Amino acid sequence: MPNLETLLSELEATADAYWNISRENAVFLSSLLKAMGAKRVLEVGTSNGYSALWFAEAVQQNGGEVITLMLDDIDWDAGRKLFHADRGRCVRDTQNPGRLCAL
Repeated sequence: MPNLETLLSELEATADAYWNISRENAVFLSSLLKAMGAKRVLEVGTSNGYSALWFAEAVQQNGGEVITLMLDDIDWDAGRKLFHADRGRCVRDTQNPGRLCAL
């Protein structure tokens, strides 16, 4: 199983194709979530899952989860594969309600 940094680096290589947020923005948002003690994040527009991984890493220490919403099945399939590869994070699959993609 690849580690988080490996997954993030792979996604950064395709950032333009998926309109990922920048690493700087991801670090900032992750730090903000940690400082707030956030337990739940709602992400609208999951795409390939890059920011969801950052958010999940931030809320996991509080026993939290990321709930993702995605209407485009093609992008969602990319995100779902990523969440299954990174089993240390809690990301709720809204395409299959009640099921966590990453356990």
